[in-house]
Amino acid sequence: MKYPWNEYAIVILPPAFPLGGMENPFVTFASPSIIVGDQSNINVAIHEMAHSWTGNTVTCRNWNSFWLNEGYTVFLENEVNRELYGEDLYNVIGYMQQKELNQTVEEMGLKNPYTALNPRLAHENPDDAYTIVPYYKGFEFMTHVQSLVGREVMKEFTGIYLIRFEHESISTHDLYTYMRYFFFLRNKEAAFKKIDWESWINGTGYSPVHLEFKSKALDSLFELVGLFKSQSP
Repeated sequence: MKYPWNEYAIVILPPAFPLGGMENPFVTFASPSIIVGDQSNINVAIHEMAHSWTGNTVTCRNWNSFWLNEGYTVFLENEVNRELYGEDLYNVIGYMQQKELNQTVEEMGLKNPYTALNPRLAHENPDDAYTIVPYYKGFEFMTHVQSLVGREVMKEFTGIYLIRFEHESISTHDLYTYMRYFFFLRNKEAAFKKIDWESWINGTGYSPVHLEFKSKALDSLFELVGLFKSQSP
């Protein structure tokens, strides 16, 4: 799907702006803290640009489906990094996000309802549920689906999904229904049936399927860590 908003700009706001970036149609508001000499915060720009599709073109209906905005966007962000910089960096990023997700889940508690992609908010303040869980657990869910159906089918699904729900606010159930329909048409019904939706969406704690992120860069890093520990007094 082509860029749907005609124009795009990133506006750097004063240092008091409390977020790294905030997506809006046509424009991203960004903190000056993302401007660094080694361009290591380019991920922020990629993430906010991806929101032009997942978040601004197709929007979650309520806070219970907030992961549709953020998890799908992290998935797209990481796929862009994969295309631009290769598998090694993709796996390094995935590993780091997985470690941060698991640490957050452990700190919140494995039974905490806010560790589910569907936190089932009642009368609580939705901001209390605002953690990295919908971002990184949502990414892991979409990556798990992609591992079952293949990257090309997932890419095709994403494009058609964005057209089908363009300028609509949807729920997780809408994604489930359309994904089932689409994968049936692409002869991926058997793969779809392998997705444990209940555990992924409503289950608390860690992601129900552990994803492996391996790279030579990570192997070198672990080797250096081991060497450092062996030489520590």
